[in-house]
This record gives sequence, C-alpha cells and structure tokens, in this order.
Amino acid sequence: ALAAPRQARAVVVTPHKLATVAEGAGRVQSRYVSEVGFEVGGRIISRDVDIGAVVKKGQKLAELSAVDYRNKVTAAQADLTATKATLVQVVAQEERFRILLGKGFTTRSQYDEALQSLQSAQAAVQAAEANLRIVENQLGYTQLLAPDDGIVTAAGADPGQVVAAGQMIVEISRNDAREAVFAVAGEDIA
Repeated sequence: ALAAPRQARAVVVTPHKLATVAEGAGRVQSRYVSEVGFEVGGRIISRDVDIGAVVKKGQKLAELSAVDYRNKVTAAQADLTATKATLVQVVAQEERFRILLGKGFTTRSQYDEALQSLQSAQAAVQAAEANLRIVENQLGYTQLLAPDDGIVTAAGADPGQVVAAGQMIVEISRNDAREAVFAVAGEDIA
C-alpha cells in the first residue's frame, strides 16, 4: 500500500539589502596575548628581545640580576647543613636516653625531652630543605622564558630598570589564532 501524499509548503526567497551600513576602523590581532613578567622582583640586566621579534616557547626573553638570589641559596644551604648536624647529635642523644631508660638509669621525662629535641631537629631539617627549594626556585625565576611561540608585540621594561614581581616585561601574541577587531559606533549597530 502506498502512503498518502503529504502536502509541501513552498516559499520564494528574495534577497534584500540591509538598511544599516556601518563603517569603522579595524585591525587583525592575536586572540591570545600574554603579558609576561618575572615571578620575583629585581634589576633587569638584559632584555634579549625587542618588539617584532619571533620567539619560541622556552626562549630566554630577559634576565634579572641574580646576586642576591645566589646569596640566599648559599645561606639556605648553610642553614640546612647546620640543621643536619644538629639532627645527628640529637639522634645519638635520643638513642642513649632510650637505652638508659630501658636499663632504668634515667627518667621518662629526660627521655621525653630527648625525644622532643629529636622531633624538633627533624622538623628544622624539613623546614631548611623546603626553604632551600624555595630560594633555588627564586634563583631560577631570574630568567624570563617565553611561555609560548609567538611575536613580541610590546615591551614594558628595559635593562637597568628595577621591576616588581609580575610586572609586564614583554607582551607576546601567539600565532595560532587571529581575530578581526573593529571599532563601530553603537548607534550604527541595529
């Protein structure tokens, strides 16, 4: 059995000109723009790129004076060495008091004091190790590296200038996505 024919509706489409015409200045720009700055503050000793430079991800863009940061690393290494030496002493002391306590030649409170010294020394070593990692990271932050491939479209600081952490040193526009941006008056948009 054949299905009954269905009705179809036909519409004639005719083109019409838009009543509103708008004009405006425009430019093509990158969709993704990064304002790149140091994670620590200091005096810039070099900026290796200028506006218009093509950069690759990981490329060095600028560098801060690292003297103070190297000194912080040296101080943190010395602090770690000192806390480890203290730990060696209190480990031996805790062991002696533990043996003496087992033989009944010392009191529980003296052993507890030795144990507390051991735990404090262990915590001091952990804190010194963490501090050393922090200052080593800060030393590494004195070199500003490109986060992505792109083109330098602005420079915010020059060598010799003292900058704060996060201050824009260079602006990088990525190459992968572009947008057309137009300035059109609001009353021209319907």
